[in-house]
Amino acid sequence: MPSEPVRRRTLLWLGLLPIIIITVYTAAFRRDTSSSNISSRKGDSPTTPHSDYSDNMAGQLRGFVLNPRVFNASLYKSIYDVWFGGMPAHAVNAAAPTKEMAMRWFAVDQAFDTQCVSAGAEALDAIGPSRLALPKFTTVQEDRAHYADMARPFASQYDGAANKEEASAVGKNALSLVLLLDQLSRNVYRQDQGLIYGHYDRLARAVSRDVRARRILEGPGFSDVQRYWLYMPLMHSEDLADHEEFDEYIREKVTQAERAGDEASVGSLRSSVDFGKRHMDIIRQFGRFPHRNKWLGREPTRQETAFLEDGGDTFGSG
Repeated sequence: MPSEPVRRRTLLWLGLLPIIIITVYTAAFRRDTSSSNISSRKGDSPTTPHSDYSDNMAGQLRGFVLNPRVFNASLYKSIYDVWFGGMPAHAVNAAAPTKEMAMRWFAVDQAFDTQCVSAGAEALDAIGPSRLALPKFTTVQEDRAHYADMARPFASQYDGAANKEEASAVGKNALSLVLLLDQLSRNVYRQDQGLIYGHYDRLARAVSRDVRARRILEGPGFSDVQRYWLYMPLMHSEDLADHEEFDEYIREKVTQAERAGDEASVGSLRSSVDFGKRHMDIIRQFGRFPHRNKWLGREPTRQETAFLEDGGDTFGSG
């Protein structure tokens, strides 16, 4: 028969065992949900921003002004010319990008990257993390509550237009800003993709949503090929609702092209639907893009590691 001290210690451990189990389980659950970072699905209640995150975001953005020496008509023309320059007018004004346009924009081409660096590197640096410091990225839902604040420093570049000529200039400014944040950043920072996912993509989502809400490119002076770029930040998002919005927009354009008998555009747009679905399927499965974990300092789950080891999509990002 055990001695009294041994019996007491045994009873004490038996009494503490449920507490230990609950504590370990809770810690493991928190660690797993933190690492999986599952985005809220469409129809769910939006994530309530943490007060410290909100205060930090507002504090960082308050009073920030774009440098007019950098952000001016010359910049926007340079960006627009790099992206659309040399393309025939009928292609730029089409309902969907041609195969040749897609190759120019999406293939890894050192010469094109050099053009993007020349046109946009200084501007990107002027709004980089050392100058426009955002709180550490957590989720798209956290950021969404602050899109208006995040877009405000840029809105002065596309506010108002007194006439048709100004409307065209304002629209090109807005389009060029979205291209700078969402596209040129990818050409300029191929070797430092954490800057893209943790900084420029966030600004791109905010600015593109503001531009779309203002319907700046909805006039007859702009084509679907140009408007397409206002929706691309949605494909780069780690939020399912954004992907569903992109999918809905592109499918609507497919229907319009079918009605017009524009088979070339139908094929191009269906390719965009398929490419978007590859992105959306990953978000449905993981709530985020596993290949971004290493760039954002996130701990991968076992499922994410297996996905990448089995050749899961990284969309050329590595």
